[in-house]
Amino acid sequence: MTPLKSRTVLIKHLIVKFHIISFVICIPLLILSSTVTWAINDIGLYQKGFDKYHISLKTGISSEDLTNVGGEIQQYFNSLEEPLNVTAEIFGEERILFNNREVTHMRDVKKLIHLVYSVMIISGAYVICMITWSCISGPRFRFYIRPTIIIYGCGLTILSVVSLGILSLMGFDEVFVIFHKMSFGNDLWILDPRTDYLIMLFPLGFWFDITMKIAIISVITSLAITAASFCAQIIASAQNKGRKSSK
Repeated sequence: MTPLKSRTVLIKHLIVKFHIISFVICIPLLILSSTVTWAINDIGLYQKGFDKYHISLKTGISSEDLTNVGGEIQQYFNSLEEPLNVTAEIFGEERILFNNREVTHMRDVKKLIHLVYSVMIISGAYVICMITWSCISGPRFRFYIRPTIIIYGCGLTILSVVSLGILSLMGFDEVFVIFHKMSFGNDLWILDPRTDYLIMLFPLGFWFDITMKIAIISVITSLAITAASFCAQIIASAQNKGRKSSK
């Protein structure tokens, strides 16, 4: 084999390896971003948190108005409108809910959420296209995705989620602070629970509950995909043996 041909074979091999690694990484990105997207847009989660932490009693906002506030926040996240402008009746007085610091922080949160949406769409498109083309073309496809590769991605998801879960159980307040320092380039997320309604509506316990739900759903989803991939691997192996025996 000539040096040029040898180099070409090596490059092709590296490209395939890069593709496999990218696919494995995209699995947890897709599962986690999809689960986070669900949590962001499930008004029921908001309402459960409001009820559990007695937000209505602490803020003077009725349960019905709290649901409306949650809906307006979700609508803000899913639109291009700026700034966030939410009013509510607080102890019988209609007023603007969030101050300038909170509004500016929510703009930063919105950018982060749109990034999550983008990750979900890109990783989802990549994973779906590769799996679909692998099913159509079969093993002759250079970038063929075997079921075991999907299992590796699910395993990486479970490992990541379990690690985060353990850290959260050991000290969620520290995890919460680290996340905000990594995600935002300012300190606008540091709010006063005595005066700032954003932190009154969504206390630390609310975010711990959401994190645990995201973790549990992500693990369950990963296990379900792993089981499906394992079954697909068994069926593919049986078909290959059948072809060989028929020959």
